[in-house]
Amino acid sequence: MGAQRARARVLHGYYSQMEKRSYEGASTRRRMENWNTAGTSADAALKGSLDRLRARSHDLVRNDPHANSAVERIESEMIGVGIMGKLTHPKKDSQSILSAKALWQEWAETTACDADGLNTFGGLQGLITRTIVESGECLVRKRRIRVSDGPIPVQYQVLEPDYIDTLKEETLKDGGFILQGVEFDKQGRRVAYWLFPEHPGGLSILPKSFTSQRVPASEVHHLHRVLRPGQVRGVPWFAPILVKLKDHADFSDATLLRQKIANCFTAFVRDLENISTLPSASRDSTASPLGETMTPGQIEVLRPGEDITLANPPGPVTFSDFSRAQLQAIATGMGISYETLTGDYSQVNFSSARMGRIREYVNIEKWRWNLVIPRAIHPMFLGFLEGAQLIRDDVDELVGARWTPPKRELTDPTREVPAMLQSVRAGFQSLPDAIREHGFEPDEVFAEIAEANEQLDQLSLKLDSDPRNMSRAGVYQPPPQGDE
Repeated sequence: MGAQRARARVLHGYYSQMEKRSYEGASTRRRMENWNTAGTSADAALKGSLDRLRARSHDLVRNDPHANSAVERIESEMIGVGIMGKLTHPKKDSQSILSAKALWQEWAETTACDADGLNTFGGLQGLITRTIVESGECLVRKRRIRVSDGPIPVQYQVLEPDYIDTLKEETLKDGGFILQGVEFDKQGRRVAYWLFPEHPGGLSILPKSFTSQRVPASEVHHLHRVLRPGQVRGVPWFAPILVKLKDHADFSDATLLRQKIANCFTAFVRDLENISTLPSASRDSTASPLGETMTPGQIEVLRPGEDITLANPPGPVTFSDFSRAQLQAIATGMGISYETLTGDYSQVNFSSARMGRIREYVNIEKWRWNLVIPRAIHPMFLGFLEGAQLIRDDVDELVGARWTPPKRELTDPTREVPAMLQSVRAGFQSLPDAIREHGFEPDEVFAEIAEANEQLDQLSLKLDSDPRNMSRAGVYQPPPQGDE
């Protein structure tokens, strides 16, 4: 026994020394004893919580103005009226690119690309983005139609992730497996999705079918942020701030209710000796007992023996300070600035507003170029190209696309435009790159400038805005000798 106790003391001392030299965040002492964690995978942590997280996100977007604003602003910043596609080809004037451009205009700039017939290509981009933010993931399903039913026999349908049969899980005979409604082969590659034929929570006059059907992965684009390696399903973007949004809404309602109660100013009159001389507002002996409600301006006369005690709860902290602190945390959790979330610019100047915009724009660019464009927009373009080749023999596989995001609004154009001009003149960026930052396609801008210059020359007009004739200081500069 003595030897065992000695060994126990030695081990205790060893582990105590190891704990002192380890990370404080992993300590199990009193300060951290209530911090219970589990070493689960991304999908194990999400399983059992995904449906509730999505439902609460939908509820907040429907009923909370700040949650709705977050979705609207992220969609507007990332997509705007749409990320424009410029079709390209090694031979710029070939019949292939001309035919593809004509079909693209007829398909993408109309509702012919939408299986529901409601959105243009830009509208589909916005709907996809909203769904990813609110639900954490989105499904874009390719639908093939008859050639006679549209300019291209391919359309796309945007589906909410509720269509995935989350409970579908099993091991397959060929070594593959199904995890939360997504089927993988034995190498871990996605090969199919198990989808319900209709939304399981939707309205229908016909009996619902709750039997999921296998849809090949080549027909479905599954979009979500990959936050951890091996993650199968997407997490709603509101997940880290759901509690804060609910607490902020509850605090706002409680403050409003407190103010309503405070406005119910009530006077209580107590005069035991001259109760018969009180004004007509007094109650007679047959009056009902003292009421349980109060109204603004109410006067209550207390009869002999009656008394009343009012609760005096402590006043809350200043609402604006608490609200601002909560909304700043909410904006941070969504990856946008407080000013973008709330529209409150009362405490910013140019420098702070620009710093906030730069930080936000980095997130917007990341989401745009790592998620929406490569995993949704460009694959949808490839589906268009596949359909175009089915109906036109002159459209070849060399047709490509270059994507131009919407215009980035400037915080202060009087400062930022000269800085951009200096950047181009110094060679830090090209003129076409600067034009794309404004949401325009350089080829179209140059062609329009050339056309406008030709028209000015034909009419012998010399405008102050024409750099060929006027310097930046407004001084006329004649053309070099030998030029007309």
